[in-house]
Amino acid sequence: MIIDLSCKRNIFSDKEIELKSKNFIFGKNGSGKSTLCDLIKLQKHYIEIEIDEDGQQIEKVEYGERVFSENQKEKYDVRIYQGFESVIGENNKLNAIALSGENKKVGEKIRIAESELKKLKEEQELIEEKVTSAKEVFDQAKKNIEAWYKKASKSIKENTQYQVDPNYNKAKFEKDIKKRKRVDNLEELKATMKEVSKKNTVAHHLAVPNLKEVLVKVNKILSKTVKFSNKCEELDSSEKEQFARQGKQLHEEGQKCLFCQGIITKERLERLNQHFNEEYQKLEKEISNFKLEKITLSKLNQQDFYAKFSTAELNHEILQKEVEINEFIETIQKSISKKENNISEVYDALDIEPPNIKHLQNKVNRFISDNNQFGANLSENIAKAKDQIKFHLVYKQCEKFNYEVEKNKLESLEALIPDSLAINRKVADKNKEIRDLKNLQKDTSKIVNLINKRLKKSGKKDIELVKVENNGVETYQILDENNQTRPISRISTGEKNIIAFLYFIYSLEDVENENDKQKIIIFDDPMNSNDDTMQYLIITELQNILKDTKKNELGQEVDTKFKNDFKVIMTHNNHFYLNVKYGIRNYSNNCFYHFRKGDKTIIKLLNSEKEDFKTNYEQLWQELIFLYDSGKPEFMINPIRRICESFEKFNNLDKNKFYRNHPDAKKLLDVNSHSIDDLEADINGKSEDEIKSIFKSIFVDNGFDNHFNAYWPS
Repeated sequence: MIIDLSCKRNIFSDKEIELKSKNFIFGKNGSGKSTLCDLIKLQKHYIEIEIDEDGQQIEKVEYGERVFSENQKEKYDVRIYQGFESVIGENNKLNAIALSGENKKVGEKIRIAESELKKLKEEQELIEEKVTSAKEVFDQAKKNIEAWYKKASKSIKENTQYQVDPNYNKAKFEKDIKKRKRVDNLEELKATMKEVSKKNTVAHHLAVPNLKEVLVKVNKILSKTVKFSNKCEELDSSEKEQFARQGKQLHEEGQKCLFCQGIITKERLERLNQHFNEEYQKLEKEISNFKLEKITLSKLNQQDFYAKFSTAELNHEILQKEVEINEFIETIQKSISKKENNISEVYDALDIEPPNIKHLQNKVNRFISDNNQFGANLSENIAKAKDQIKFHLVYKQCEKFNYEVEKNKLESLEALIPDSLAINRKVADKNKEIRDLKNLQKDTSKIVNLINKRLKKSGKKDIELVKVENNGVETYQILDENNQTRPISRISTGEKNIIAFLYFIYSLEDVENENDKQKIIIFDDPMNSNDDTMQYLIITELQNILKDTKKNELGQEVDTKFKNDFKVIMTHNNHFYLNVKYGIRNYSNNCFYHFRKGDKTIIKLLNSEKEDFKTNYEQLWQELIFLYDSGKPEFMINPIRRICESFEKFNNLDKNKFYRNHPDAKKLLDVNSHSIDDLEADINGKSEDEIKSIFKSIFVDNGFDNHFNAYWPS
């Protein structure tokens, strides 16, 4: 497995690091071990792939970082142990711990959720107080309207003249408010309610002569004249002609004229007969036979109709039409009379429009039809009239009460009531979130039994984990050898670490935590300075995981559970490093790395056991030489001092005698000796070669030049 380091160029000088089945990494604090841990963790993801312009598959990159796919399953099952804080959650209130990284995270989420719930409940309480106050005002206003509903409905019901439903009540009135409507024909509606069924009204015909034909006939008469064979010239006016016509009818031959007393001669009578000839008489007869009298149109009888259908307006229209027709007839009569007085005269045709009776007749027909239809649906129409009256009464009650204003006031008061649904929902959701979180807790009791057995087996009798539950939260208290609860505040860092370490080890074999993915198991500084008494337990458990084979119950060699997994052990502890890799000498199939921190961390891959240190003392020499090669004189003083002190103690040398020829060197080491991680170390002004020369001369002057050359060959 190749881990890309290029995204951490500010930390590592190398671009990548290779991992094999077993990997041992030694490096001081701050050299990048935890950073490498984070980069290895990324191996659990697949990288999202996209197609470039050339149709090639490439890794998707955004803002300089590769994009992980969300639609694929994880590539590896990555398990990382980074001390007890990654596994143990402390609950000082319960004086207990929560085991497993999952339970710790769940516990932290539960505590956060419960804190949030507390704040939500405080907010809920404040809102409920405001709701109660605003609702009191609203309820009083609503009560007033409710009282009016009751009073108004009672008033309408008691108004029996309108025959309102005797069961009319407040609920029905409230429902009818939406249908309220003022009516202007209240009397008509009252009359409708009292109607009884009538016979259907028969057709009513408006009898009128065919005025168009009359006009044509009259105009024809007016256009006619008489041709005279022997016209009496003295009859040169209509009056004279009319006078002669009448005289002819009153006198006979030989009689005296009633006007002038002259004798009527035969010649005179013949002359008059020639004037008033047959054609003249025929036209005269045609005129006298033309008869046209004024008409009277029959009116509608109100008694034949329901009260809703008033005949007054329609009868008035009939009367108007009658007058119009008679005026037309009168015009005709005058024209005929004029023609009659002067038969031989040709008159212009009358240019007048005959009155149209058809529209009025249709209106009368519809009026009768509507009336008869109303009668056919009389029961339904009476019911509608009752409803219209009722809705009118509701309207009047609303108008009297000023209902719209009161309703708007009520709606305004209701709007002032805070909405508690949102906060109630949030509280309910938060409670559900807490319940769901508690259900997510992993049952760790099986692993805890294994931890207790392992601790007792190792002689640690003052630690026993006992499960306790509080409000659905799984936690463990720690008992001493007397079954007394030990306060969490008095559990040492080393004890917490060993509990967390054992939990992590046993959880690797937990069936419930298994999947079919290849594991990457990382121990990031599993042993701290407080684990001295339990370091061999930790080393033993790690060596079991590092084994490729083990003997089964029959004594046969079989593959271990983690043989094909990646194992990575990182540490800054020299002693731990030497012991945990004990017995593993194959430097080609496994990886051994030393992280050396300068300006950046240099990663050194060891190719053989010879390149690795075998003692803490030897590691100090390797560190010193690395600092010398890196040009870091300010950091060389500390390992030199520690080498000198170790050498003095091991050889039982007198310190003053050891530095007898180099008092300046002793002062240099005393003043400028700092932790290798102390970047504020005093600059001593000497170069790395000068410091090496001083250091070497101390050993040479004391006769240990071979020792110096063995650890730092020229």
